[in-house]
Amino acid sequence: MVAGFRNLFRNSKAEAELAREVASHLALLGDEFERRGMSPEEARMAAHRAYGGVEQAKQAHRDARTLIWIEHTLQDLRHAGRALARSPGFTFIAIATIALGVGVNTTLFTAYNAVALKPLPVADAGSVVRMRRTLQSGFIG
Repeated sequence: MVAGFRNLFRNSKAEAELAREVASHLALLGDEFERRGMSPEEARMAAHRAYGGVEQAKQAHRDARTLIWIEHTLQDLRHAGRALARSPGFTFIAIATIALGVGVNTTLFTAYNAVALKPLPVADAGSVVRMRRTLQSGFIG
């Protein structure tokens, strides 16, 4: 987990290490194929075939060494920031709308909390009753 966080911020160094590691694997496979009697060019091509997709292997390694969901979240936030920077009018309206919504919600909850959720300021709030007078018939006379 700690290594995943560390790798988020040292991407260029990790990429260089990964490229060297893949190159060494391909070189070892190429040497093995040359020992079996292939020419250097044939051995290099056979090593690439035996190793499989180099970019797919690199991507699998990247996914394993980082916390991929954090990396994707950071990419999404960078993209959103660039999109908001390109259209300042929309950005202002979006921020104003969110601020207005938060303000209204806070005001309404504060009022509801004061009226409905807090106990009454009396000594024995559980014994308070509500009395109401109603008419038995609709006609008074």
